[in-house]
Amino acid sequence: MSSIVFLDLNRNGILDSGEPNARTDKYGKYSFILTSAQKKASLSGYAPIIIFGGVDTSTAKPFRGRLRAPLSLRTPRKKVTVTPITTLLAYNIEENILATKSFTTEYITSIINIQRQNYLQY
Repeated sequence: MSSIVFLDLNRNGILDSGEPNARTDKYGKYSFILTSAQKKASLSGYAPIIIFGGVDTSTAKPFRGRLRAPLSLRTPRKKVTVTPITTLLAYNIEENILATKSFTTEYITSIINIQRQNYLQY
């Protein structure tokens, strides 16, 4: 709740002027609209969504971490959920540790031993 959410177009991990951003509501929801210039500004058509600050609603304590979710600007989704799992996926994609999102999903599924599903589409 009241976390800052932004699309890190230049992938520097910092909320810069001109990057789409919003605050989450009491349900953790947020929204922003990308302009065509913002879509073109991203390096290689990929930019992570980053969330920080606010309050953890399960503990009522300040949230001090940073979470991420990968987003392809070539085929942006209307809904993106940001979780610890999407944070792992985003870092793997960003660091080119794993080659594709599907392989990343398979890798994460095997690590945490849960049923396979598409963690990027919620």
